[in-house]
Amino acid sequence: MNYRTPIILLILLVGIGAYIVFTSHGGGSSTVQNTNPQRILDIPSSDVTKLTISPADGTPIILERSTQTSTPQIGPAVSDWKMTAPQELYADQFKVSDLLDALTTARRR
Repeated sequence: MNYRTPIILLILLVGIGAYIVFTSHGGGSSTVQNTNPQRILDIPSSDVTKLTISPADGTPIILERSTQTSTPQIGPAVSDWKMTAPQELYADQFKVSDLLDALTTARRR
């Protein structure tokens, strides 16, 4: 039986695999990356009490955190965050928290 062809194919397969591994992982990259970039905002999201978003059309959206001093009542869900402009509505607490977390944990490149 001739083992020469399978051995040549195996060597080619190992060579192609090694090429793919080293080129896809940046095996010889000489660029230095900053592993600890600075945060853009150096405040915790829990300290934010008001957020103003000014879109290009000029109508600002103002979100304010309300402090609930009374005990919670049974009824519709009430959020800590309220949109005060352009309309006065309760804001989705989780979406506002996600937005604040994204803003306060953003880092420079």
